[in-house]
Amino acid sequence: MAMGLPRFLRRKRLNWKLLVLLTVALLGAYYFLDSRLLFKPREDEVLRFRQKRYNDYQQNEKGRKGPGEFGEPVILTGEEKKLADSLFKKEAFNIIASDKISLERSVKDVRDQRNNCIKSTNIKNIKCKSLTYPEDLPTASVVIIFHNEAWSPLLRTAHSVVNRSPPQYLKEVILLDDFSDRPELGEKLRDYVAKTWPDGVVRIVRTTERSGLIRARLAGARAAVGDVLIFLDSHCEASTGWELIFEI
Repeated sequence: MAMGLPRFLRRKRLNWKLLVLLTVALLGAYYFLDSRLLFKPREDEVLRFRQKRYNDYQQNEKGRKGPGEFGEPVILTGEEKKLADSLFKKEAFNIIASDKISLERSVKDVRDQRNNCIKSTNIKNIKCKSLTYPEDLPTASVVIIFHNEAWSPLLRTAHSVVNRSPPQYLKEVILLDDFSDRPELGEKLRDYVAKTWPDGVVRIVRTTERSGLIRARLAGARAAVGDVLIFLDSHCEASTGWELIFEI
């Protein structure tokens, strides 16, 4: 049986240098093949990446130009208007105008511009921009439930949350797909999310059958890892200070 072994293994006294080289080679092959161990970024590196992305958007937002920027209307005429009108019954909103607007568009700060707070038990009567919050806050998982949502409002929602949420508080954005069958919400959406948010701050979770809003929310809650859960519609935008702008 020993005849089948390599000659150096049949020797009574093995060359220790050869054994060391063999061990190093095996360990190197293991770490090379398991790229997740070799290339997995550290948590602080991910946070720095997210902070830079957040800072860059804040710096450039005021200078953005284009259709729908800062909430300016998108006016359609001619054949585009006819097409938008014909699709309104299916989509329940102007999808042609929505598709013309950048997925990362700027929006107005809709908070009341007065600095003096009007304190009241009615939250609508708190009209100021001077409210402050503690820095030591829990992390949040934002769960966005959708079923056959149109491409542009769904992704504009996700972009707005990432672009306007301080990275230290935003643990993740979960796009909870409740068994959609629109073709673009399958592989195309998966590839877009992976390319746009390589740090994994946005991820997709899919149900295996139509669940409905409540069970879909429960599925999102089970998948979430943040300290706090926030559920959003799939056609809204988080603005400065997280006043929500709903697309209609």
